[in-house]
Amino acid sequence: YEICLQYARRFGDERENLFMTGGPGLGKTFLSTCIAKVVSESGFSVVYDTASHVFERFETQKFWRDSNEESSSDVDRILNCDLLILDDFGMERQTEYAREQVFNLLDSRYLARKPLIMTTNLSLQELKSPQDLCQQRIYDRILELCVPVCFDRESLRQEKGKEKMNSKAIEKKNNHIGSIMLTVCAIIWGSSFVAQTAGAEFVGPFTFISIRSLLGSVALLPVIGVMDIFKKKK
Repeated sequence: YEICLQYARRFGDERENLFMTGGPGLGKTFLSTCIAKVVSESGFSVVYDTASHVFERFETQKFWRDSNEESSSDVDRILNCDLLILDDFGMERQTEYAREQVFNLLDSRYLARKPLIMTTNLSLQELKSPQDLCQQRIYDRILELCVPVCFDRESLRQEKGKEKMNSKAIEKKNNHIGSIMLTVCAIIWGSSFVAQTAGAEFVGPFTFISIRSLLGSVALLPVIGVMDIFKKKK
């Protein structure tokens, strides 16, 4: 988080390339969109898109003449924007042309001194262990030009799921405790009425009033407990 925050705040002064790597659900996309927002609000041009869509635009420009003007405009924005953010790198089609465009894009942005941020679910170990020479060429270039930012904590989506499950378990437990308290309350109040009708004949007036006051006070404790539980739930 701190790396991304400082990157966004000092974008005009330092223009490094970032390579955010780690499994899904760790916040890479969220933080990269936050960077895009801060940088664009500072007056810089930002293009944020998935790697798949970006390289589709390159292919469209080259192979589909009917859409050439629109695609050329998109490609120009991709090449010339102040900050380019490619989300989900590695999910694009692994065609020979797409791979070549990855390498060319890295080089062209580097030579123009225009920063690039890439997010990927690939690990650093996978980047260092390419499957073929073409991948090795691209991955070596990425590691050479980009500062790796590793996301290796537990998935935020998993954490949120656990928190939700825990909150449901606590709510269920509180409901159970509340039901028990209400039952105890009913028993105590019932006992007090029995004492009032039947016990007065066997004890003196002072003793009877003391017992009834004590039972009434004890009976209020479960009610207070139930009210406190529902107040916390709100």
